[in-house]
Amino acid sequence: MRLQVEKLKDADDSASITAPADGILTNITIKEGDAVTKDNPIATIQLAESGYEVETTISKAEGQLIHAGDEATMENVWSADATASVKSIKPDPNDPAKNLIVKFEVKGEEISIGQTIQFAVGSKSSRYDCIVPNNALKEDSKGNFVLVVKVKGTPLGNRYIIKRVDVTKQASDTTKTAVSGDVSEYDNIVTNSSKRLENGQQVRLSEKQ
Repeated sequence: MRLQVEKLKDADDSASITAPADGILTNITIKEGDAVTKDNPIATIQLAESGYEVETTISKAEGQLIHAGDEATMENVWSADATASVKSIKPDPNDPAKNLIVKFEVKGEEISIGQTIQFAVGSKSSRYDCIVPNNALKEDSKGNFVLVVKVKGTPLGNRYIIKRVDVTKQASDTTKTAVSGDVSEYDNIVTNSSKRLENGQQVRLSEKQ
């Protein structure tokens, strides 16, 4: 029996595989008994010092606020050495007319694969004359506009008239849009109505107003 074991040892063709650098083993593509060949990888190693890449989808309107090379803030990462920047911005192949794919480059010792990261990127210092809810912004063949309620005093009391105001979109996110035009944050901008409204139409305000 001992002789048989020694023969098996002599016939052992196993070998050690040494990684070129320190990292995290993220995927093993073979199992026991599989043949190992030169051109087929057997595992994937994430090299910590090379950083990570994260992709996310944003709207084209949001894409106007950021550029490749912009630094990003990771809002739920508290590692002192963690950094992030926009590596590339490309059209989303699934919906190139509306969406973009943003690739972030992330580095940091305490960053790990599978971690959820929230990014803040773009100019936060910009100030806009008027910011409206997204559902207040309308669009037709003439362009973007909002509907504003104007008050007209009469001997019988106030009348409320709808006025169309053409605006230009400056920036937007998932809930709000910054616009420029003959409108201000103090105007009574229509966000919803029980029926379609037209320019010059007289309306009655909801009792909840």
